[in-house]
Amino acid sequence: MIIKNYIISLFLLNIFLNPGGFPNMIINNNGEDWVDLSLNIDNFEKKRNGTMIITVNSTYKDKNIGFQLEILPVWNVKKMDNSEQQFYWGKGHFKNTGDNTDYFISELAKLYKVNSKKIIAKNIPVELVGLLNDPRKIESEPIKMKFFFNSNSENESLYSEVFINTDLSKNILEFHEKDQSYRQAIINSLTGNP
Repeated sequence: MIIKNYIISLFLLNIFLNPGGFPNMIINNNGEDWVDLSLNIDNFEKKRNGTMIITVNSTYKDKNIGFQLEILPVWNVKKMDNSEQQFYWGKGHFKNTGDNTDYFISELAKLYKVNSKKIIAKNIPVELVGLLNDPRKIESEPIKMKFFFNSNSENESLYSEVFINTDLSKNILEFHEKDQSYRQAIINSLTGNP
């Protein structure tokens, strides 16, 4: 709770230190080698068909970084074995919104200490799962999800997972590592390169 309050305070401070720009991206590694990012949710839109669009824009090294997440409205609810708890399976897209996304991917590759190739993908399909909470309630409560890139691919250099946590009341999206071994595959997926 203390760490979360600290992150929120940093976001608010960044708004005042960055007038006219977006709040700074915050890297939360707690002194370890993990690369967990906190980013600013610039806009949230729920379309008539239930599709949700999350637009992320932050500042990193005095430049705008950002992307969009599109979460489709169809969900497959599955109960956990021997439990009343449920997982909510769905689909969506990681969307490149231009130079700000290219810069995000380039800087993420540097933080991950992996290679990045020319970006050729603009709309990357993902599978996702709500982790013991219902992503359809994203407007009223914090949501924890796991995104799967190239989950049907037989190419191991593309399959990867990342945690995406949202809190619309605080305009925060967390882009957290699931496993450091996925670093190169995440960059390969985001650039569209095997």
